[in-house]
Amino acid sequence: MSGTSLDAMDAVLVEFTDEPIRYEILSQASIPYEPSLKSKLHAFNSTDKSCLTDLALLDREVSLLAAEAVKDLLAKSGESSSSVKAVAFAGQTIGHSIEGNKELTSQNNWTAQCGDPNILAEKLGIPVVADFRRRDVAAGGHGAPLATAFHQAFFTSADEDRCIVNLGGISNITILRRGEEASGFDMGPANCLLDEWAKVHGKGEYDSRGQWAASGKVIDDLLVSFLGDPYFSKSPPKTTGRDYFNLHWVQSYLQGMESNYEAQDVQATLVDLTALSISLAVHSYFDAKESNKLSLYVAGGGSLNDHLLQRMTKLIKCPVRNIDELGVESQQLEGLAFAWLAYLRLHGRPSNIPNITGASGRRLLGAVYI
Repeated sequence: MSGTSLDAMDAVLVEFTDEPIRYEILSQASIPYEPSLKSKLHAFNSTDKSCLTDLALLDREVSLLAAEAVKDLLAKSGESSSSVKAVAFAGQTIGHSIEGNKELTSQNNWTAQCGDPNILAEKLGIPVVADFRRRDVAAGGHGAPLATAFHQAFFTSADEDRCIVNLGGISNITILRRGEEASGFDMGPANCLLDEWAKVHGKGEYDSRGQWAASGKVIDDLLVSFLGDPYFSKSPPKTTGRDYFNLHWVQSYLQGMESNYEAQDVQATLVDLTALSISLAVHSYFDAKESNKLSLYVAGGGSLNDHLLQRMTKLIKCPVRNIDELGVESQQLEGLAFAWLAYLRLHGRPSNIPNITGASGRRLLGAVYI
């Protein structure tokens, strides 16, 4: 698994059992993206996507990195490739354009992931389950978020209402209210804007622990402008990505006024944009009294951003905990979720949740490459 932040190719080795359903994480591995590959993938999110040669070469690079991650994982675990039933390969999303049209004949909805499962299957000699999103899109859905199926299966509690918030490039949420079907959607930007703004201002690949943002002050007028973007007022189901929320998006709201602001103040404002979009999402499901009793668990790279977590805690007015309190390390969560989707595919079980993705019904997700 590699997310919209493009930090690394993460891999987890998982064993599932049935009746009752259980899982055990046996090992994990992670290989960082080389800066040159990261730059190429970023370019596909913000430029013309018609260069087939570049795409084919990117397909191969991402696939070889995934194969390397799996080999490293097996070496660390001591397991042989013959003991692995399948590799779940999410691919790297390089384009995602969904208009919210549930008509099966819609020509406007599409999603594209980089990475060739054929190469992965050939290099590893292990069956690969991939292409999880496009069947849901074909059924009128958004093809995301998909990890909600895992959250619902393993994190639902009879004792408390929970929210699972993934703070990746994009922030997404799963609502697990007792006695109700799970809900979830993409709330808006998280690390994708924070990392880009930090990088362009010489602060490295990301703002470590949010220290730079913490040194700034929120620009209220700019924050109001950001929140006025139509995406935030859309009703679920909704998904978004780096295609939409990127440095060009930030600059469109600055409107040439960047020199009037301190860069750290813009960073502080972007942190509050993420925190407020999450707060608005939570409070659309839980009123003030309920949110006091709510447990909110965070995962993803943003879970290491102390300043962001402090702002979330203040705005949402509920405890913000790390996902590791539920027995899963943050870095493992997305890979584990897609391992679960592959497990369901191999057992012939639908894995999308129509009320979340907007699809017209339950579907088997993923294709198997042997």
